[in-house]
Amino acid sequence: MEENQTLENRLSKWLETQGYPLEMRVERVLRKAGFKTIPSDYYIDLQSHDSREIDIYAHRQRDIEKTLFRVSICVECKSSKEKPWVVFTSEEVSLAAPACVVQRASTPHGRAFLTSVCQNKNVQDLSMFQLPRRPAYSITQAFTSGNDVAYSACLSVSKCASSKANEDNQRLQRRAIAEIVIPIIVIEGKLFESYLTEEGETVVTEIKSSTLLWRNRLTNAAHTIIKITTEDEFPNIVRDISEGITYLFAMETELKEGCVTRPPVRIL
Repeated sequence: MEENQTLENRLSKWLETQGYPLEMRVERVLRKAGFKTIPSDYYIDLQSHDSREIDIYAHRQRDIEKTLFRVSICVECKSSKEKPWVVFTSEEVSLAAPACVVQRASTPHGRAFLTSVCQNKNVQDLSMFQLPRRPAYSITQAFTSGNDVAYSACLSVSKCASSKANEDNQRLQRRAIAEIVIPIIVIEGKLFESYLTEEGETVVTEIKSSTLLWRNRLTNAAHTIIKITTEDEFPNIVRDISEGITYLFAMETELKEGCVTRPPVRIL
């Protein structure tokens, strides 16, 4: 009995170092917010055509006549208690308000909807589409050498978002799918931003979340927009996205008009 307890303690400590409890906690936050969650989901890497794993895929959806409207989240979780992450930010890195709405990973029908509502001030003001005053243009994990964990995480969520939004994935569906995909990285640890003042001084400040405008065009947009957040801030991020989804789901007329501007999905 004592030996089993010792083994259980060892396993518990090992699991903590591997980040599995973080994934379970993040999945629970999404589930409690009303999302359908799929832990350890798989997607097809559109570049290599290999099957790859994402920590969590979650979505909320509703039917609009013959179209399934869906907002989904691809989540990569990283435990980094001793090695904080740093985002490099600048006020010069920004997007116009309509572009903040349109430049999202999305299926063709999803893109058509976003294009139809991107000039709507109420949509632009939704927290899920807002950028911080200083968006991030790069990211790294501090005190490391060798593998770039931050880059790998960005690559993973971006490829997942691109795969989920890929039109080929919809071909076997019997109806059109208007999907908007939001990539998020959740960190168990501290997050800092670094930027230069007008005088050229380097500033480093602890923050709770940031938004990375990644120039690595892995999605069908000019930028890959990735939310970077600490675990403590993640519930607030989910709340903002949930409120935005509720607002978008209520735009029934725009959903119908936006989705029908696209040709029907080709069925094989």
